Amino acid sequence: MRNAIKADIRRVQKKIGFIVCMSIEVLLIILAGVLAKFLPLTLDGVKSTAKSMEIYGTAALFFFPLFVGIPIFTAIYSDDFKSRSMQTAIGFGMTRYKIIWARFFEGLILLVETAIVFSLVYVAVEAFTGVSSDKILEGALVDIWVRELKIFGFLCLSLIIVYGTQKPSGGLVLYILLLTGVFGTIAEAIDFIPFLSERNITLSKYFPSGVITSLQNGIMDGDAGKIFLSFAGFVIFYIVVPVFISIGIFEKKELDF
Repeated sequence: MRNAIKADIRRVQKKIGFIVCMSIEVLLIILAGVLAKFLPLTLDGVKSTAKSMEIYGTAALFFFPLFVGIPIFTAIYSDDFKSRSMQTAIGFGMTRYKIIWARFFEGLILLVETAIVFSLVYVAVEAFTGVSSDKILEGALVDIWVRELKIFGFLCLSLIIVYGTQKPSGGLVLYILLLTGVFGTIAEAIDFIPFLSERNITLSKYFPSGVITSLQNGIMDGDAGKIFLSFAGFVIFYIVVPVFISIGIFEKKELDF
């Protein structure tokens, strides 16, 4: 399985679509630095390169789930079904749960690689701007890694649809819906139901975006308890549980050849 994972990661890394999307995100981070240095925003009557880098950088990272998550999803899952490589692997004796775990680790490795690359680019860009604020840099790096975790959670949730229907397009639709925050918005609307609001019950904070926000705030505030609960909760309920549900569904599913 290890060799299969390595081979598939190399295949993904060479795909034009993946390279183009990664390059676009890198260029957006570089553009944020250029704008911050040469076109700083005026805040409270003062031009601030540091605050401009923070604002422009946040805007650049906003596209992270789009330019990172979708290429990885299509390269791993869509190509897997399109090329029938999964059926071939099963025909040669590879178990279904190993296939899902192989794809799981491929996605994880690719996301860690991209996080490292974007972190190094961001550090270099901030050095270029001359900004020496550790807090801004720390916030940006936390933002990068937390967004990667969020993407991974969304990918794992999408696996239920991918392997349940054997149609990656359905999983991609779910990923995009999660990305747009549709479910979080619905949860926030439900929070206003009198029965819940009167009892201070907030469902939205338990949805993926709410948990990620709690994790990010915990890291920035140095709250170890919040970090542990948020991280553990996200990993268990939005990464591990969906994978095991996908395995359970896929084991009982008849393959489409």
